[in-house]
Amino acid sequence: MEYDRVILAVIYGYPSRQEVERWFQNQLLLQKREKREQQFSYGMAEVTGAGQVREGYQRLLPYMDWNIVLGDDILISYPRISDIRTEICIYPVELESQMKIAVCAGEQEKLREISDRFQGYFSDGTMYSPKEIKESYVRFQWSLINIAKEVGCIDYQKIDQKGLLDRIMSAKTKSELNTACEELLCRLNISPEERESLSLAVKKAQSMIHEFYADGITLSEIADRLNLTQEYLGAQFHRELGENFSSYIRNYRLSKAKELLIGTQLKQYEIAKKTGYTDAKYFARVFKECTGMSPAEYRKANR
Repeated sequence: MEYDRVILAVIYGYPSRQEVERWFQNQLLLQKREKREQQFSYGMAEVTGAGQVREGYQRLLPYMDWNIVLGDDILISYPRISDIRTEICIYPVELESQMKIAVCAGEQEKLREISDRFQGYFSDGTMYSPKEIKESYVRFQWSLINIAKEVGCIDYQKIDQKGLLDRIMSAKTKSELNTACEELLCRLNISPEERESLSLAVKKAQSMIHEFYADGITLSEIADRLNLTQEYLGAQFHRELGENFSSYIRNYRLSKAKELLIGTQLKQYEIAKKTGYTDAKYFARVFKECTGMSPAEYRKANR
């Protein structure tokens, strides 16, 4: 069944459904697990007559993601699976907050550890609805994408958000959900190919901005240090990065301000000073013009 990504097997002429289920569970799922290179979800429904096969298949299909909750080596048996009582799935807001702080602080190992804890959060033996678990994964991944976009550590244009959503919501096993998380984590670093596409002059200019942005460094000062004219460096900067110098340094300062707003308890005037703004009111005005929120509103929305 290509559309559903399912192989449908029809078994007939057997004496007992219980015997077939027991054989499948014990002989295939449990004893052959080490030989399987990929995890699959296995389900079974009994029907009377060939004319009921399609209907039985359609009844079983919505339950095929229950391996996310029950584990990879459990046969999904309909209608028994429909009798499971579920608990309310409470989204781990605290882990999301910790994830945002780790991204802003650039702590790659801490971020991975938080991601692992998020994935394990739903494996405590509680019977959550697979749909609610997948919705929690979507919320966590979207929060990760948004905060990474805010601080400039992900190429947002290369993220296939619809594809990621489809993969998570159509997942049948826990490993499919976790793979989607891993692939997104791997996108948080700028690729070497992109870095190599920049000229040495622009790389050095970027390096100086990143080092001295809090000191109010200007294009003229950078050009003097590189023995280039201000006009040439400005044009080269715009041609290679797609934005002018003033826009780049403003966005970089604001990205650092966002990190400090989320990851520290510093006052607004302290953050302004640390990001190169001598006037806290001017900093707040620029921040709101660029983000649509005041610094205080942004801090509240991302905690």
